[in-house]
Amino acid sequence: MTMNEALQRWRDEFAREPDTAFDRLVRGLVPLGAAGQLSFGEVLHGLFEPGDAALDIAAAGWLERHILGLLPDGTSLHRWVAVLEEYFRGIAAMELTRTGEILRSQHKGLRLWLHGFYEGPDRDPEGSYLLALTRAQDSQRFSSLWRRLILGEELAGRSYLGVGILGFRKMPGHDGREAADVPEGLLQALVRLGDKPGTAEAKWKQTVRSLFATYRRSESYWVDHLAPLLPHHEQPSNARAWLSALLPGIPKWRPPVATTATLVRRVQPVPRSVREEWVQRVEKNPALCDTPEFSSFLDQYRAYAETTGDPEYINKTFNNLATVIVRADHRRADFALSLIEEALDWAPSNPHNWTSYAIVLSSAHREEDAISALWEARQRFAWNPFIRNELGRILRQNGDLTASEGVLREAVGHFPNNVVCRTGLADLLIDLYDVEEAERLFREVLVIDGRNRVAKGGLARALSIRSARTRDVELRDKAKGLLEELAYEGDHDARSRLRNFDDQWERATTDPTMTFRRETGEQPPTARRAQPGRAMADMSVAERLGRAMILLWQAERVSDAAERSSLCVPATALLDLPEDKIDDDLLAAFVETRGLVWLASGDARRALDYFQEQIHRYGRGGWIGIRLGEQRARILLGEPSHADDTLEAPSSESARFALQVARVIQKLSASQPESEVRDLLKSLYPRAANYAARVQPDAHGGLAIKSGAEMLGAFLQTCWFRPAGVQSAEDLDRPDALHAVIVQINKTRTDTFDVISNSVMVQAA
Repeated sequence: MTMNEALQRWRDEFAREPDTAFDRLVRGLVPLGAAGQLSFGEVLHGLFEPGDAALDIAAAGWLERHILGLLPDGTSLHRWVAVLEEYFRGIAAMELTRTGEILRSQHKGLRLWLHGFYEGPDRDPEGSYLLALTRAQDSQRFSSLWRRLILGEELAGRSYLGVGILGFRKMPGHDGREAADVPEGLLQALVRLGDKPGTAEAKWKQTVRSLFATYRRSESYWVDHLAPLLPHHEQPSNARAWLSALLPGIPKWRPPVATTATLVRRVQPVPRSVREEWVQRVEKNPALCDTPEFSSFLDQYRAYAETTGDPEYINKTFNNLATVIVRADHRRADFALSLIEEALDWAPSNPHNWTSYAIVLSSAHREEDAISALWEARQRFAWNPFIRNELGRILRQNGDLTASEGVLREAVGHFPNNVVCRTGLADLLIDLYDVEEAERLFREVLVIDGRNRVAKGGLARALSIRSARTRDVELRDKAKGLLEELAYEGDHDARSRLRNFDDQWERATTDPTMTFRRETGEQPPTARRAQPGRAMADMSVAERLGRAMILLWQAERVSDAAERSSLCVPATALLDLPEDKIDDDLLAAFVETRGLVWLASGDARRALDYFQEQIHRYGRGGWIGIRLGEQRARILLGEPSHADDTLEAPSSESARFALQVARVIQKLSASQPESEVRDLLKSLYPRAANYAARVQPDAHGGLAIKSGAEMLGAFLQTCWFRPAGVQSAEDLDRPDALHAVIVQINKTRTDTFDVISNSVMVQAA
C-alpha cells in the first residue's frame, strides 16, 4: 500500500517523537485523509514491517503507561473502550517482541484493568487483549487458560470459545515452534465441551466442522485421535453421539490390543494405579524422590498439563505427593514445597491446594509463611468457610489469639449455619476465659446439628469449667453425662477424658486456670487477648488486607463513634500501600476496602466521592465491589442511584446475584412501596433457594461452598427467608410473610452487605 501524504507526515513525526506520535495515532487524533477509513491495525501494517523495533518500543511504552491508569483527560469512557480495543487488535499480528513480553508477563494486571471496560461482544478490550495474547505466546504456559475459555469456565456470558481455540492453534510445541499437528489439548477440550451440561448440539457440531476444515486430515485420522478421548461406552456421552454422526467410524473404533506408534506419540494421563503406587512407595521410602525413575514420572504430568491445559492430574498428584513426602521426611521440605507450588501454579483456584501449601510450609518450620499463605487464601476464597477455620486455627496455634478470634467471629457472621466455624470460635473462647459465650455457641451448633460430636464435647468442657467455678454438682453431672453419651457412641477422646474427669473437676474447683482441655494433662493457653500480633512491616500484603477487613467488620458493628474511629485508623494504616506494591490478585479488594473503611468511619460523602473516582478509573461496573460500595454510600446519604446503575451485566453469576440482593436493600432504604420490594424479592427467592440448595455438608462436618453465589444464597436463606417462615416465592404474597422478611432485611443489612462484598471477590485469571 502506497503511503499518502498524511501518513507520510505522521511517519516523519513518529521518527522525531515516537511516543507522542504513537499516542495520537492510537487515540484517533491524526488526520489521515484518504487513509482515515483504515483501522489502526491496517495503518500499522501499511507503515511498518512486522517486528519493527521502533514501533515495538513505542507500543510497549504506551501500554506500560496506561495499565491500571486513569482515563486520559478529555476522553470519554466509551471512546477509551474503542481506543483500547483498537490498540490490542492493531498490535496482535505485528510480532512485537517487547510488547509481547508485556502481554505475557503482566497478564493478571492487564485483565484486571480491562475487565471493567466491557461494553458488549463488539466493544470488548479484554477479548481483544486475549486475541493478541494468542499470537504472543512463547511457551505452553497459557494452555490452561485456553482450555477454560473453551469450556466457559470463566467470564460466563462472554463468548470466548473462538479465542480459546485460536490460543491452542497458536500455542508453540515443546521446541518453541508453532505445532504443525492438531493440538491435543484442543481435541480434549472440545470433547469435554460436548459433554458439558448446556452445550448446544448445533453450535458444537459447527465448531468441530470448522476444526476439520482448518486441519485437513482424513476421517481415519480424526477417528484415531478423537475416539480414545471419549468416555467408556457404558457412560452417557453427547460428544460420542454427536461425533458418531460426523464420523461414522467412531462407533466401530476399539482400543488396539497393543499400543500403536500413533498413540505412543500422544500425550496420555498417567494411569491412576501408577499414581497411587508411587504415592505409597515414596511414603515408605522418601529416598525414591532422588531417582531418575521418579523424575520421569513427574515429567509425564508436566508434559500432559502443558500440552492439554488440563490441571486435574498434576494438581491432585503433586498435592498428595507434597504432603506425603514432607510428613515422611522433614528434610525434604524444600522438594515438597516445589511440588505443591507447581500444583498451585496450575490450579490456583483450588482452595485445597492452599491448605496443603500451609501444611507443607508448617512442616518446613516456616510458620509465618504458612500464615501468610492462608491470609492470601482467605482473600482468594472469601466464600470458603474451611479456609477461614484453618486460618483461625493456625493463628491460635501460633499464639495470636486476638487475630484468631477476629477471623473466626467474622467467619461465623458470614456463614451463620456453618458448624465448623462456630465450634472453632467457641473452643477458642474457652482459652480466652469467655466460657458463657462459648457455651452459647456450642448450644447453637447443636440446634443446627444435634449429633455434632465436636459441639457435644465442647459443651461438656464449658459446663465442666462453669460447674467447677460454682461448685454446681448438677451442672457437673450434665457435663459428665455428655461425655458418657459420646463415649457410648465410640468417641475415644470422650473415653479418655472420663478416666480422670472426677479428679480434674475437684482440682478445678480451686484452680481457676483449669480449662479441661482435650489433651492429656492441663495445658494453659499460650497467649491472651491483649497479645499483639506481628508488626505491620512483617506482614504480607494479603495479611495486611485481611487484618484491615477484620477491623472493618468490627467497626461496622459498633455504635460508639470513638470506638469506630479507634478501629478505622489502624485499618486505614494497614491499607496504606502504593499500588505497585499490591499483588494484582488483591488490588480490587484493597480498593474496595479502603472505601468501605471511609463508610464505617462515618464519612459517607468522602466514601461516595472515592468510589465514583474508582469507577471512573477502572471502568463502568468493572469491579462489582466498587459499584456496591457506591450504592452503600448513596443509601447512607439518602441519594438516589444513577439510572445506569441497573444497566450493568456482570459476567460472574455471583456478581449478578449480588447486585440483585443489593437492589432489594436499596429499594427498602429509599422507602419504595412494599409492592415493588415484594416483586424484587419474589424474583430473588428462587435463585437464593437454588444456590443455597447447592451447599452440602463436607467431610469436615461443615458446609462445602464452591462459589460466592452459594455463600450469599445460604446466608439469605438463613437470615432472611427461613426466620420469616418463607419457603416459596408465593409465600411473599402474604402481607405478614413479606413484612417479616422486611424486618429481617433491615435487621441484618450490615451483615448482608458484608456477605455481598465477600461473595463477589474475584481474582484475575
